[in-house]
Amino acid sequence: MASLTCKVIRIGVFFDGTGNNLVNDEKLNQTSNIARLYHLYPKLAEKNAYIIGNKVTECRIYLDSIYIEGVGTENNRSDSTLDKGTGSGGAKRINLVIEQIKALRKKFPQDRYKCYIDVFGFSRGAALARDFINIMNKSEKKQRKLNCIFKFVGLFDTVGSFGKAGDDKNYKPIDASDDSEGGAFWSEIFSTPSSEKYEPYNFNLSRQSAEKIVHFVALDEYRKNFPLTDIEGAGETYHFIGAHSDVGGGYAPITKELIFEYTNKKTLAEAKQALSNPENGIPFGEGWNAQYRSVRQDDSWSENRGQRYAYAYGRRVITNDLQRITLMAMYNCAVKAGVPLLPFTEDFSPSHLANLTKDIAYTEYTPFFNVISSSSECALSLLNEDFSQEFKAYLREVLENPFSVESFINHQTDELRKSDRLPKRAQHFRDKLHLCILAKYVHNSSCTGDADGLKLPPIGFKHRSPEYIGETIANAPLYSGGFGSIDALPIRMVFENNVNEAVVLDE
Repeated sequence: MASLTCKVIRIGVFFDGTGNNLVNDEKLNQTSNIARLYHLYPKLAEKNAYIIGNKVTECRIYLDSIYIEGVGTENNRSDSTLDKGTGSGGAKRINLVIEQIKALRKKFPQDRYKCYIDVFGFSRGAALARDFINIMNKSEKKQRKLNCIFKFVGLFDTVGSFGKAGDDKNYKPIDASDDSEGGAFWSEIFSTPSSEKYEPYNFNLSRQSAEKIVHFVALDEYRKNFPLTDIEGAGETYHFIGAHSDVGGGYAPITKELIFEYTNKKTLAEAKQALSNPENGIPFGEGWNAQYRSVRQDDSWSENRGQRYAYAYGRRVITNDLQRITLMAMYNCAVKAGVPLLPFTEDFSPSHLANLTKDIAYTEYTPFFNVISSSSECALSLLNEDFSQEFKAYLREVLENPFSVESFINHQTDELRKSDRLPKRAQHFRDKLHLCILAKYVHNSSCTGDADGLKLPPIGFKHRSPEYIGETIANAPLYSGGFGSIDALPIRMVFENNVNEAVVLDE
């Protein structure tokens, strides 16, 4: 039976993405949006302070937060390539969160305090957040030990790929203290993981899973090993320009990329000219040079065997400023839904955050007043910097009209399915504004170190299929498959959310 108390313990839970670690990344000034939002969630409860609720049923709201580093990372240690590849340690991280919530529930017992939870996650962290919600609800259905209600769920580009990458078979160890997702990887390669040792993750959500669910999706991620799991039927989805970590964050402030491209131009001079001065006037990279390469005889795409192509290579410099746009956008979604975040800041120094936290203690709970507009100081700091007009127009639209961003960038998605046995597949279309931002601000989604072998790698934002050797990214890819538009992207798998498989509490 729910408590009649008007006191509340509200907990923010933050699952970071694969390879993202607040402690390690802060040293390099490349924290993700999950880490930044964690900083903005005040920890008043540890000082026994609170904010004043604006409802009769919420007189005092104590706030605390839990941060969980991304899989493949440990504080002050080098990342594990194997764990990042398999998602090993995911189940352990969920168990750690639950133990911390239990500890908070002892300090704030359910006979005296309600419990609200806000959850944020990026990449595999978003997948863990979804499984965590189902685990908690499943436990609560059996016995109301913690009696918690999920309020807001903010997800950045959900990717599963636990165990073997790129499929929707995501297994976790039943006993996370004794085994890991890495063990499931080998079982997936040769057979099906043992039901005695492993069980499937449950990433499914419904509108009853939480009061508000928001999902930010990266339009320009190469998804061979990073297939998206959508939230269809469970909440609001927003599409943003950028690769996976342009949306979820975690890139360094400045990245220098070595890039390469194949063209079907007959001479090296033509190849360099096409890349340096594309027909649509949107240059991509600089310092282009070229040499001839031949397609290997044993290459998989038979129609091109033995042919010679111009292999061009160049460089580009990109900042991490796109993640600042999605950070502000998620912040707005959260505070509009009532999440008690601090006034927005990009100064995450302990002293500054401590002062902001002190300022809100014992004050009335009014998060909606913190909504960022294009005239807010933090937005003006971006608008006054030396960004392109396309970038600034995009920022204004995201802040002022988030529901119309997709029409503003003329984003269209065709959903295709060859048969019921295949997952949903998405094909996106992009116009010139989108391409201008891509060429200057978006990172290579899966940058490959070299081009030996001419097996078309997932370079840049073209996401090329083996069916066509294209021009530059800014010109957009062409296809022999006949989709009819030079701005089409190849089809990408999307694993569908199943609302009927979500675990929800009874009304």
